[in-house]
This record gives sequence, C-alpha cells and structure tokens, in this order.
Amino acid sequence: MKGAGTGGFNTAYIAHGGGGPDAHTTFYTTESWSEGSPGDYFNIHVTTHGATTLSTSDDASSGDGYSADLLIDIDGDITLDSHTDNVYIKTQGTSFAKFGQQTLQLESATSKCPQIQLKNTNTDASGPVFIFTTDQTGADDDVLGTIQWYGNNESDALHAFAQIDASIKGATPDQE
Repeated sequence: MKGAGTGGFNTAYIAHGGGGPDAHTTFYTTESWSEGSPGDYFNIHVTTHGATTLSTSDDASSGDGYSADLLIDIDGDITLDSHTDNVYIKTQGTSFAKFGQQTLQLESATSKCPQIQLKNTNTDASGPVFIFTTDQTGADDDVLGTIQWYGNNESDALHAFAQIDASIKGATPDQE
C-alpha cells in the first residue's frame, strides 16, 4: 500500500505472521524516501492476546541527530485504562514510575533520586503549593494527612523511622 508524500512516496504495509502463540500482525510505515531515510519508521505490532507495541525509529546512519519522537495530539481526553491496575512509565526499558492500586511509585537506583519538583515561574511573591485534602465531615482528632520516612534497618528489614501527621485539633466551625 502506498500513499503520496510531499516529495515522493511513503511506504506502508501490513504483515501477518505465525500461528498459535506466535501469531502477530504488524503495520509498518516509512518516511518519504526523498525526504529522509528508509530506516525512519513508525510501527504497530500486535501479538498474542492483543498485546500491542507502538514504536518509532530514526535511522541513525543519516546523521541528522534527531530522535523518532512520538507525539500524541488529541482533541479530548487521553485515558490509560489497565485491567491489571498497573500502568508503568519506562525509559530505555527500565520502569521508573508505576501507577497501581491508587498509588504512584517512583523508583531510582541513582543517588538523591527520584525527586519531585514543584516549580512556579510566576513573578509574584507566592510559590507552589502541595495540598493534602481529606474530603469528609471532619471530627476532632481526624488525621488529615501523613508523611512517612521508611528505610532498611541493620537486618535489611523495612522500617518506618519517622512520621509527620496533621490532624484536626477541634472540628467545631469557627473554632478550628
């Protein structure tokens, strides 16, 4: 299947292969040959049970110094809906962020990482804000939020070493 490009032809094809557990379908399209390299491509690869990989590649031999970025420009919402309750974000094949079971986990093997940075570039006197919200009818001594510090003890057992709790001292209106 071919379609006209601005300076030549873009090439696209669909390949089916294998059977049983090795069955797969690949949609492959290349950049217009007159505009770039035949090694520049976008690929959709579907395998067993619908497992799907989207990939891009820039032919490094062209020496253009560019990466084959993937831009998703949507006029609406983007929804990641994992039926295993886990969504991973990876760089070079290594997970550094995981969303699952209502938890965001950032992981790094680098010193002083991972980091969370809130950056405000406004020129007024107010900086960024980190907000904990407990959205329920409050009562005296309710805990509004907690920050905990965990580490391994000398036996390599994970232990909570420190904690800050914020709680409601008095929940009576106008006496908080």
